Amino acid sequence: MNSFQLIIIAFFASLLSAGHPLIAEDFSGPSLNPLPVINAQPTPARHDVSDNLSQGPLLYLGAVSCSSSNCHGSVKANAPLSSLSYTIWKRQDPHAQAYRTLTNDRSKKIAEQLQLEAPAEKSAICINCHAAPQNTYEFSNSTTNSSNLEFVSNGVSCEACHGQAAKWLEPHRSYTWNSPLWNESRKSKTGFKQLKSTVIRAETCASCHIGSAGRDVNHELIAAGHPRLLFEYTSYMDLYAQQAAHWDIGKDHKRSDGINSAESADHALNSWAIGQLVCSSQVQKLLHQRSENPNAVWPELAEYSCYSCHHDLSRTESPDPNWRQKAFAPITRPFVRSEFYSLFNRAILESAGLKVGHDSMSKLESLNIQVCQMKPQHRDQINELSDSVSNQLDLQIQHYISQTKDLDQLRKNILSDLLNQDRVDSIQSWDVATQYFLALSSLNTDLLNSQQKMQSLRALLTIRSNLAFPSFEVDRLGTQQKYLINSPQWNSPVPLLKIQHEIESLQ
Repeated sequence: MNSFQLIIIAFFASLLSAGHPLIAEDFSGPSLNPLPVINAQPTPARHDVSDNLSQGPLLYLGAVSCSSSNCHGSVKANAPLSSLSYTIWKRQDPHAQAYRTLTNDRSKKIAEQLQLEAPAEKSAICINCHAAPQNTYEFSNSTTNSSNLEFVSNGVSCEACHGQAAKWLEPHRSYTWNSPLWNESRKSKTGFKQLKSTVIRAETCASCHIGSAGRDVNHELIAAGHPRLLFEYTSYMDLYAQQAAHWDIGKDHKRSDGINSAESADHALNSWAIGQLVCSSQVQKLLHQRSENPNAVWPELAEYSCYSCHHDLSRTESPDPNWRQKAFAPITRPFVRSEFYSLFNRAILESAGLKVGHDSMSKLESLNIQVCQMKPQHRDQINELSDSVSNQLDLQIQHYISQTKDLDQLRKNILSDLLNQDRVDSIQSWDVATQYFLALSSLNTDLLNSQQKMQSLRALLTIRSNLAFPSFEVDRLGTQQKYLINSPQWNSPVPLLKIQHEIESLQ
């Protein structure tokens, strides 16, 4: 472990000793970084999972199986990072507190709004993401019943990302685990997840932070008070690594993932590109799962931009409410699918030398058109198209990884596409502007001299300030209460014009 990592661990240890544990609530609220937001999904059977947990042992063994001091639970400052993994997760990782958030007032209110039969901390729609990421509870004879509830109380623990450990824990403890005897194929057959692969890592994150079968933050949950999910892989991983890196980041930069470079900037670019493609595929998979579920509400309103229906909550400088806050103000915007994903697919693939066929793009465009039309009779077509589009994207991801790439040229081509005037003019929503900010933050500064870097930084800070959610204190007549309103001010053209101007300055 290097000195920087020791300083980071010491810093967080001081916070903990000062009585300020890092909990998931610390990372809630509007942010330009996709933080570890907790996820859930309503299912037709809203049952109490404690019945399942009492039936028999799960294939999950729980974080305690990794916690011994001679495995990953060391507390020695000079121990190897791998020996500190459990300790860092337990003390610093917001995921370790995911179950705890189900007992707070906000979660109780969400459960009440959803009219759940059991409290949030016992309901499958919450536990499927806040603790055990699974739909069906599988059992083995390797643990006792009492360990099941203990496992759930661990929150999002080791096996949520690394895979159920019942079949791989013993060989993982052996000296042969890192030998050719246990190759990737053999490890995968035991349920062990190969998180050294950026694709698998991004898919693992996206399965909760975007959603998947059994883990879907749909409109019903959002209306009940759950935060909307927006996820961008590289900015999430950068922030997560700052808070709770329990893996060797340096080794990440030495892995290929389809590139022949050990440079941090090249790794960041490649991870960004892979993350964009994986998240785009995951969104189509989620749409497919929503459309094929006969018990689900259709159309699923979480597929659409919030401002297709809702007015923003910001106020003008005048003390009077703006037109969007007046009762029965007409909604004139068309229904549009959320634009946060699939913005850069073509640029990434073509910049890597891959041809994106007309059929591939036309299917995605046709899918988006049918979703936006909101016609129930299109459900079967949407189901078929979303499956086809996600399968095509998965193939393109594999082709991208296997393709030899000139990363400097790839970076230049992507930046050129992002800064194209037609593309800049197309930024018409907070979601799109946010993706541009995150992309430019990751890609732009690597090609600049010191003077250009300062100009770029100033532009990005201005963009960020115009994306931030302003808060307004509102005195409710007849009461002494004040309310904080958080919403982007997209009823006004000013933030949008400023953002476009700053992006143009980078050209």
